Amino acid sequence: PEDLAIPVVVVQHLPRTYTGYLAACLDSYCDIAVREVQNGDKLEAGAVYIAPGGYQCEVSQSATGIVACVHRGPRENDMRPSIDVLFRSAANIYGSKALGILLSGCGI
Repeated sequence: PEDLAIPVVVVQHLPRTYTGYLAACLDSYCDIAVREVQNGDKLEAGAVYIAPGGYQCEVSQSATGIVACVHRGPRENDMRPSIDVLFRSAANIYGSKALGILLSGCGI
């Protein structure tokens, strides 16, 4: 919905060349902004951020708000990006107010 009060971060197991296309495609169909997240992007409520393929994506607290940390960190459970990395970082910031949704298994 257009009035979504939180940012949404999506981790999908896709090659690096596909995640930008996925973001652009979803953006053309959605009422809210959808884009591929870059390291240091401030996460805004009412927007969807797609983690780039082949990179870990975490969220962290900065002086300006919640930002994305995109990096080539080690694989976790043989995955990069790994939903575990994202969920853990969100739990560290939001605690019991964090919301994580796992829609499917491996997409490759």
